[in-house]
Amino acid sequence: MDFGPDLSTFGKQQTTEIIVQAIAEPDATISHGFEGSKVKTKDGLTITGMVVSSGDPLIIKCMGGIVQTVPKSRRASRTSWRI
Repeated sequence: MDFGPDLSTFGKQQTTEIIVQAIAEPDATISHGFEGSKVKTKDGLTITGMVVSSGDPLIIKCMGGIVQTVPKSRRASRTSWRI
C-alpha cells in the first residue's frame, strides 16, 4: 500500500542536515504529490487523504488505502490539509 513517497534511497540522496530535519520535524516538508486534502460533501461527510485525480469525479486515497470517488455535484468544499 502506497501512502507516501518511497524512502528506500532517501539517505543516499539527501544531505545530513536534511535527514536530521526529516527526523526532528517529519511534517516540515511534504513530497510533491503527497499533500493532503480535506473534502466536505453537501451531506456533511468529511473525507481526508491524497487526491489521485482532481477531475469529475474527484478520486481521493484515504488512510488504509481506501479509495473514494466524489462527484462534483456532491462536493461542498475542498481544502489543503496538514496532519
